[in-house]
Amino acid sequence: MKQGLLIAAAVAITLSVQANASWFDGLFGGEEDTATSTAVESTTPAQPVAAQALDALAMVPMLTDSLGVTEQQAQGGLGSLFSFAKGNLTQDNFGQLSSMLPGVDQLLGAVPEVSETASQESGSSLGGLLNTAAQYSDSLQAVNQVSQQFQALGLEPEMILQYIQVAQQYLNTPEGQQAKQLLMDGLSGLGS
Repeated sequence: MKQGLLIAAAVAITLSVQANASWFDGLFGGEEDTATSTAVESTTPAQPVAAQALDALAMVPMLTDSLGVTEQQAQGGLGSLFSFAKGNLTQDNFGQLSSMLPGVDQLLGAVPEVSETASQESGSSLGGLLNTAAQYSDSLQAVNQVSQQFQALGLEPEMILQYIQVAQQYLNTPEGQQAKQLLMDGLSGLGS
Protein backbone atom coordinates (compact mmCIF):
# COMPACT_ATOMS: atom_id res chain seq x y z
CA MET A 1 0.00 0.00 0.00
CA LYS A 2 2.82 2.39 0.93
CA GLN A 3 4.65 1.52 -2.28
CA GLY A 4 1.52 2.34 -4.30
CA LEU A 5 1.20 5.70 -2.57
CA LEU A 6 4.87 6.45 -3.24
CA ILE A 7 4.45 5.60 -6.93
CA ALA A 8 1.31 7.73 -7.18
CA ALA A 9 3.10 10.64 -5.47
CA ALA A 10 6.09 10.33 -7.79
CA VAL A 11 3.82 10.32 -10.85
CA ALA A 12 1.90 13.35 -9.55
CA ILE A 13 5.13 15.27 -8.88
CA THR A 14 6.52 14.37 -12.31
CA LEU A 15 3.32 15.45 -14.06
CA SER A 16 3.19 18.64 -11.98
CA VAL A 17 6.77 19.56 -12.87
CA GLN A 18 6.11 18.89 -16.56
CA ALA A 19 2.91 20.96 -16.50
CA ASN A 20 4.64 23.87 -14.74
CA ALA A 21 7.60 23.72 -17.14
CA SER A 22 5.22 24.02 -20.09
CA TRP A 23 3.47 26.95 -18.44
CA PHE A 24 6.76 28.76 -17.80
CA ASP A 25 7.94 28.05 -21.36
CA GLY A 26 4.78 29.62 -22.74
CA LEU A 27 5.06 32.57 -20.39
CA PHE A 28 8.71 33.35 -21.15
CA GLY A 29 8.75 32.53 -24.86
CA GLY A 30 10.17 29.01 -24.71
CA GLU A 31 7.82 27.74 -27.39
CA GLU A 32 10.66 26.89 -29.76
CA ASP A 33 12.22 24.61 -27.17
CA THR A 34 8.86 23.00 -26.48
CA ALA A 35 8.26 22.35 -30.19
CA THR A 36 11.72 20.82 -30.53
CA SER A 37 11.30 18.60 -27.48
CA THR A 38 7.85 17.50 -28.67
CA ALA A 39 9.29 16.47 -32.04
CA VAL A 40 12.05 14.51 -30.30
CA GLU A 41 9.57 12.88 -27.92
CA SER A 42 7.31 11.73 -30.73
CA THR A 43 10.15 10.02 -32.57
CA THR A 44 11.48 8.20 -29.50
CA PRO A 45 9.60 4.88 -29.36
CA ALA A 46 10.88 3.78 -25.93
CA GLN A 47 9.33 6.71 -24.07
CA PRO A 48 6.78 5.79 -21.37
CA VAL A 49 3.16 6.57 -22.09
CA ALA A 50 1.87 9.73 -20.41
CA ALA A 51 -0.99 9.25 -17.93
CA GLN A 52 -3.52 11.00 -20.16
CA ALA A 53 -2.40 8.86 -23.11
CA LEU A 54 -3.46 5.53 -21.57
CA ASP A 55 -6.22 4.07 -23.68
CA ALA A 56 -7.74 0.59 -23.57
CA LEU A 57 -8.08 0.62 -27.36
CA ALA A 58 -4.29 0.95 -27.69
CA MET A 59 -4.07 -2.71 -26.66
CA VAL A 60 -5.94 -3.79 -29.81
CA PRO A 61 -3.01 -3.31 -32.24
CA MET A 62 -0.68 -4.93 -29.71
CA LEU A 63 -2.87 -8.04 -29.79
CA THR A 64 -3.29 -8.08 -33.56
CA ASP A 65 0.47 -7.71 -34.05
CA SER A 66 1.67 -10.13 -31.39
CA LEU A 67 -1.02 -12.83 -31.58
CA GLY A 68 -2.14 -12.53 -35.19
CA VAL A 69 -5.80 -12.07 -34.28
CA THR A 70 -8.26 -9.82 -36.09
CA GLU A 71 -9.28 -6.43 -34.75
CA GLN A 72 -12.74 -7.84 -33.92
CA GLN A 73 -11.18 -10.74 -32.00
CA ALA A 74 -8.86 -8.37 -30.15
CA GLN A 75 -11.68 -6.02 -29.16
CA GLY A 76 -14.06 -8.83 -28.22
CA GLY A 77 -11.44 -10.68 -26.18
CA LEU A 78 -10.39 -7.54 -24.32
CA GLY A 79 -14.05 -6.72 -23.77
CA SER A 80 -14.56 -10.18 -22.26
CA LEU A 81 -11.68 -9.59 -19.87
CA PHE A 82 -12.98 -6.17 -18.83
CA SER A 83 -16.47 -7.63 -18.41
CA PHE A 84 -15.07 -10.33 -16.13
CA ALA A 85 -13.14 -7.69 -14.17
CA LYS A 86 -16.28 -5.56 -13.88
CA GLY A 87 -18.05 -8.49 -12.23
CA ASN A 88 -15.24 -8.93 -9.70
CA LEU A 89 -14.52 -5.31 -8.78
CA THR A 90 -16.63 -2.90 -6.78
CA GLN A 91 -18.52 -0.35 -8.82
CA ASP A 92 -16.14 2.37 -7.58
CA ASN A 93 -13.02 0.40 -8.47
CA PHE A 94 -14.31 -0.44 -11.93
CA GLY A 95 -15.27 3.22 -12.38
CA GLN A 96 -11.68 4.18 -11.51
CA LEU A 97 -10.33 1.62 -13.98
CA SER A 98 -12.65 2.90 -16.73
CA SER A 99 -11.65 6.50 -16.11
CA MET A 100 -7.94 5.60 -16.23
CA LEU A 101 -8.43 3.62 -19.45
CA PRO A 102 -10.78 5.39 -21.85
CA GLY A 103 -12.19 3.00 -24.41
CA VAL A 104 -13.25 0.32 -21.93
CA ASP A 105 -16.93 0.98 -22.66
CA GLN A 106 -16.33 0.48 -26.39
CA LEU A 107 -14.56 -2.82 -25.67
CA LEU A 108 -17.43 -3.94 -23.42
CA GLY A 109 -19.73 -3.36 -26.39
CA ALA A 110 -17.62 -5.78 -28.46
CA VAL A 111 -18.20 -8.76 -26.14
CA PRO A 112 -19.95 -11.51 -28.11
CA GLU A 113 -23.29 -12.80 -26.91
CA VAL A 114 -23.21 -16.42 -25.77
CA SER A 115 -26.54 -18.18 -25.60
CA GLU A 116 -27.50 -20.69 -22.92
CA THR A 117 -27.86 -23.43 -25.55
CA ALA A 118 -24.37 -22.76 -26.89
CA SER A 119 -22.93 -23.26 -23.42
CA GLN A 120 -24.77 -26.56 -23.05
CA GLU A 121 -23.76 -27.79 -26.51
CA SER A 122 -20.03 -27.44 -25.92
CA GLY A 123 -20.08 -30.68 -23.97
CA SER A 124 -16.82 -32.15 -25.24
CA SER A 125 -13.63 -32.49 -23.21
CA LEU A 126 -12.52 -29.51 -21.12
CA GLY A 127 -15.43 -27.31 -22.23
CA GLY A 128 -17.92 -29.92 -21.07
CA LEU A 129 -16.17 -30.32 -17.71
CA LEU A 130 -16.11 -26.58 -17.21
CA ASN A 131 -19.81 -26.33 -18.11
CA THR A 132 -20.66 -29.02 -15.58
CA ALA A 133 -18.51 -27.47 -12.84
CA ALA A 134 -19.90 -24.00 -13.59
CA GLN A 135 -23.34 -25.19 -12.49
CA TYR A 136 -22.02 -25.42 -8.93
CA SER A 137 -19.81 -22.35 -8.66
CA ASP A 138 -20.41 -18.70 -9.52
CA SER A 139 -16.68 -18.08 -10.07
CA LEU A 140 -16.39 -21.07 -12.41
CA GLN A 141 -19.51 -19.87 -14.19
CA ALA A 142 -17.83 -16.50 -14.88
CA VAL A 143 -14.63 -18.23 -16.08
CA ASN A 144 -16.77 -20.47 -18.30
CA GLN A 145 -18.52 -17.39 -19.71
CA VAL A 146 -15.19 -15.82 -20.74
CA SER A 147 -14.08 -19.13 -22.27
CA GLN A 148 -17.29 -19.33 -24.31
CA GLN A 149 -16.94 -15.71 -25.41
CA PHE A 150 -13.43 -16.45 -26.69
CA GLN A 151 -14.75 -19.50 -28.53
CA ALA A 152 -17.55 -17.40 -30.07
CA LEU A 153 -14.82 -15.10 -31.41
CA GLY A 154 -13.02 -18.07 -32.98
CA LEU A 155 -10.30 -18.01 -30.33
CA GLU A 156 -9.01 -20.85 -28.22
CA PRO A 157 -9.72 -20.43 -24.49
CA GLU A 158 -5.99 -20.93 -23.88
CA MET A 159 -5.48 -17.49 -25.43
CA ILE A 160 -7.10 -15.83 -22.42
CA LEU A 161 -3.77 -15.85 -20.60
CA GLN A 162 -2.03 -14.35 -23.63
CA TYR A 163 -4.55 -11.50 -23.68
CA ILE A 164 -3.96 -10.91 -19.97
CA GLN A 165 -0.20 -10.83 -20.56
CA VAL A 166 -0.56 -8.22 -23.33
CA ALA A 167 -2.74 -6.08 -21.04
CA GLN A 168 -0.13 -6.36 -18.27
CA GLN A 169 2.61 -5.43 -20.72
CA TYR A 170 0.70 -2.37 -21.93
CA LEU A 171 0.04 -1.18 -18.38
CA ASN A 172 3.57 -1.92 -17.17
CA THR A 173 4.52 1.76 -17.05
CA PRO A 174 4.73 4.07 -14.05
CA GLU A 175 1.50 5.73 -15.18
CA GLY A 176 -0.28 2.43 -15.73
CA GLN A 177 0.51 0.75 -12.41
CA GLN A 178 -2.73 1.65 -10.65
CA ALA A 179 -4.84 0.58 -13.64
CA LYS A 180 -2.79 -2.61 -13.90
CA GLN A 181 -3.38 -3.42 -10.24
CA LEU A 182 -7.13 -2.81 -10.53
CA LEU A 183 -7.36 -4.92 -13.68
CA MET A 184 -5.35 -7.77 -12.18
CA ASP A 185 -7.53 -7.66 -9.05
CA GLY A 186 -10.58 -7.90 -11.29
CA LEU A 187 -9.10 -10.76 -13.30
CA SER A 188 -8.06 -12.82 -10.27
CA GLY A 189 -9.48 -16.28 -10.63
CA LEU A 190 -9.22 -16.22 -14.40
CA GLY A 191 -5.92 -18.02 -14.44
CA SER A 192 -3.63 -15.07 -13.79
